[in-house]
Amino acid sequence: MDVLFPTLAVVLFWVFWGLVLAGCGCCLRRLLGRALPAQSERQTLLAVDLWIGLAGVVAYLLLWNLLFAITWVAGIAPIALGAAGLLSGGRRLSRRRWDATSTVMGAVGLVSILWLANASLAVADDYDYGLYHLNLIDYAKRYAALPGLADLHVRLGAGDAHLLFVALLDRGPLSGAGPHLADGLLASLLIFDLVRRFVSRPASAWFSSFTSTLALLLIPIVVLVAALRPTQRISSPNLDYAAFVLVVVGILYLAECVEDGLHAPAALGATAALATAAATRPLYWLWVVFAVAVLVLFTGSRPARGRLTALLTVGAIPAVIGAGWLARQAVLSGYPFYPLTLGGLPVDWRLPAHLLRASTRADYAWAREPGVPPDIVFSSWRWLPHHWLGVRVRDPDAILPAALLGCAAVVVLARGAGSAWRERRRPLLVVLIPSLGSIVIWFAAIPDPRFVWAPIWLVPLALLAALLPPRVPAPRWYVVVGAACLGVALAAFESQHRVYFVPAAILAVGAAVVVVGVIGRRIGMDRAVPWFVITLLIAELGGAAVTKGGGFHLVVANHAGRIGIPADPVPVLIRVPTASGLVVFRPEGSDQCWQALLCVPTLLGDGLRLRGGSVADGFSLRPR
Repeated sequence: MDVLFPTLAVVLFWVFWGLVLAGCGCCLRRLLGRALPAQSERQTLLAVDLWIGLAGVVAYLLLWNLLFAITWVAGIAPIALGAAGLLSGGRRLSRRRWDATSTVMGAVGLVSILWLANASLAVADDYDYGLYHLNLIDYAKRYAALPGLADLHVRLGAGDAHLLFVALLDRGPLSGAGPHLADGLLASLLIFDLVRRFVSRPASAWFSSFTSTLALLLIPIVVLVAALRPTQRISSPNLDYAAFVLVVVGILYLAECVEDGLHAPAALGATAALATAAATRPLYWLWVVFAVAVLVLFTGSRPARGRLTALLTVGAIPAVIGAGWLARQAVLSGYPFYPLTLGGLPVDWRLPAHLLRASTRADYAWAREPGVPPDIVFSSWRWLPHHWLGVRVRDPDAILPAALLGCAAVVVLARGAGSAWRERRRPLLVVLIPSLGSIVIWFAAIPDPRFVWAPIWLVPLALLAALLPPRVPAPRWYVVVGAACLGVALAAFESQHRVYFVPAAILAVGAAVVVVGVIGRRIGMDRAVPWFVITLLIAELGGAAVTKGGGFHLVVANHAGRIGIPADPVPVLIRVPTASGLVVFRPEGSDQCWQALLCVPTLLGDGLRLRGGSVADGFSLRPR
């Protein structure tokens, strides 16, 4: 009972919020989609409405929190709008034919969502959760955006819109459990979106297009990326996993527009999801600009007025989110483009620029070689061979996407690029261009793989989606068994000998090419290659998640928190008075404040003071 009932409670909570988001998205799509090519499904509730609705709720929260705390009152408008959207669009939902294929895909989606729900009940051990995530959530629940909050702790100055959504989820019957449920909710919505693409479709049609193939490959990846470290990526409001989900959604819908033609739901979903990700990880604002440019380009045959209308339509939600994000960061830190000092405002709560630059430089150095002073790190390239490469060849987040390139090599060496490559070049480039550009920027700035999970996974997956043939007959049993054995062997080897995993994977690719070549001559390349690659992918990544020890196991929810979730730690606090008479606190023996307000791991300056008579007036490091 400590497993079943809490897991079902989480699923019901996700269903409720999924319906709210879908209803909100339906209303927004019907409002904005009138300016784009007409769709027969305009009045029908669609899967893409989940992401349009999420973007709308995030935009609403960014603006709401500028004036008000995120109390239960903040949830009234989204729930009411969601109900209106469900009533207007839900009545026209079409029925899908249910067959054996639908049963298989439905079972995959249900099991994945149940595992995500159960994993969300575990202890949250993401270090940033105690460092500043929980603080930002609590401040948002208690106060409107506080001027100068970054003066208290530099990490509290970022917009981090995802944490505002977490604060909204933390209101209501499961109050206290919200931070555990947010990332799993996003992952479950993505699993639903991916799986529904294959319901009522025969298996032979799963590879019929680039986006269909990419969606099929993404189903195991979404779960397995979480399974590598579920207590960090699912049971805590991890910003990087949330950005991973949203970027995958956005680029998938953008590629769909390029492949199948511009239509309103996919276009709005693409820019909405990418803007939601960018309001948490600013690197992805480049993806938003790229997506808007691509969508406007595909209206090139329309008159100039039509292109302008399309630009305003697909850019409406990103513009509102961007404005709210800039305003929130300006209030919290005095810098709209935080952590850049560009455009700093002449206000008394602005964080001193030298402190911000020093903090940013320390973070960039930490991503290269932790524990080494920035001056030493940036004085040479010694960090690259001395530390970075040694860590990355042991990091599943880096070597597993690299190993997927081996799967692409199997396809190329066994059957060549094929005609599908030429037919799928445009959607492939839509995925590759922003992904490769982001990887270059990431390596130059802050080379920790968690900041670019989406790009580093999308590159090999997109190549596979472009290379696999569009028509795939049913697999032979020995193809699946052989690929599964090879995948599990690679996973077991990776868990014990990570340093040698890459050369072992190269040798395995060579062996796979020989095996597939022999089998392919007998049963046909198009029957051998795709299922061999798919099975190898699932077995290798699944085995890696299991053998790493953090992956697939049931969580027993018998703790003191809401629905059996473990309670967050309570730090031992030490009083730290400032020169102004303000008393703040620091955690003893740690830099994690957890849920403690007015907590500073390191006091930025003895001149820290309240700007007025209460915390609601904000903070300043400048003298009166």
